[in-house]
Amino acid sequence: MVLQGHDHTYARGRAKNVKSGLNTRDPSSGTVYVNSVSGAKMYEIKEEGWESYGAIMERSGENTQLYQVVHIRDDTLKYRAYTVTGELYDAFDLVQESNTSKNKLIKRENEVVKRTHENTIPY
Repeated sequence: MVLQGHDHTYARGRAKNVKSGLNTRDPSSGTVYVNSVSGAKMYEIKEEGWESYGAIMERSGENTQLYQVVHIRDDTLKYRAYTVTGELYDAFDLVQESNTSKNKLIKRENEVVKRTHENTIPY
């Protein structure tokens, strides 16, 4: 998993294999890329930035401050992203498969709809 901030939006996804060294996109394995924001300055998401690298954005959010909690125990990494009001916004587990370098991605459902500038309070 790669964590990154400062882009003033929330986005999570994976990328396909390209010559620049990104991992192979596989529905059940691969490196997960997460970008998040905790500050008050917000932008609109530009998915073409991900697409130019062959990546697919699987979950995103705009105009929403978030924080992340990561737990690692044995062969499992548990990732949870919460809004500042404590609502679960995004969640997944990465489980290390035995005798291989692959991780199995297990998506965890949540009830919070995708947040955008259109369905949130303006700041």
